[in-house]
Amino acid sequence: MAGRRWSESELLVALNIYFELEFGQFHQYQPRIIEIAKLLDRTASSLAMKLCNFASLDPAMNGKGLSGASKADREIMRSFIDDTENTIARAQIALEDLMAHHDSDVTVNQDRVRRDQFSEGAMSFSGQVPRMTESVAMRKTRIGQPFFRTAVLAGYRHRCGVCALNIPELLVASHIIPWSQVPHLRLRPDNGISLCSIHDKAFDLGFWSLDHQLRIVLSRRLVQLGGEAEALFFGKFEGKGLILPDRFVPKIEFIEWHRSNVFLDGKL
Repeated sequence: MAGRRWSESELLVALNIYFELEFGQFHQYQPRIIEIAKLLDRTASSLAMKLCNFASLDPAMNGKGLSGASKADREIMRSFIDDTENTIARAQIALEDLMAHHDSDVTVNQDRVRRDQFSEGAMSFSGQVPRMTESVAMRKTRIGQPFFRTAVLAGYRHRCGVCALNIPELLVASHIIPWSQVPHLRLRPDNGISLCSIHDKAFDLGFWSLDHQLRIVLSRRLVQLGGEAEALFFGKFEGKGLILPDRFVPKIEFIEWHRSNVFLDGKL
């Protein structure tokens, strides 16, 4: 395994795992890394290092990670930044194909291997995601939402950004700008906030929003409701900063859109 170059499909699998895990989990003893490394016929340490390479290239990580990223690492991360939806669809499909291959023990078609393989040195990944086949396009809708939830919640360490509730089953990856409004933003993790169910619903209905410093702002209607429940679930958080994620801090222009178009006071 030493020195074996990473194929495009392997890099896509690694990219998928990168967004699935929290930054602090990028190490060789993490069970998911061990599992996927085995399927890739690589060491867990090599996969963990690849994730750290991606972290060093991810603008959302502010320079964290390792400094040994290859040209191929850089180009595939750039493809994610430039064409998030297409790249993530292909990354998820690469992982699904790897799992299916392992489960069925089917020999990989050699023509496909040659087509997917590229050198991290001499042969450059174009940085442009190839046009999707019809089968890939049909799977995008099914793939998208699970990725968005996984990436957003991992960024917030599986906590609510308002109250810090850390029960994953009660958390929602809440869109700041609804994907129905701007479809190309639907998979952008910086268009999402990890929220518990009650804060997610109230955010969607415009009962609260965030200011330009990501501090919690309550609508007048919510404040006027008063009562013990309002104070417990909302009042005590007014003016406090959002619990920021390790990566994918909400983009201010998305927050401004929410404040102008969804927040009840902004719509007056």
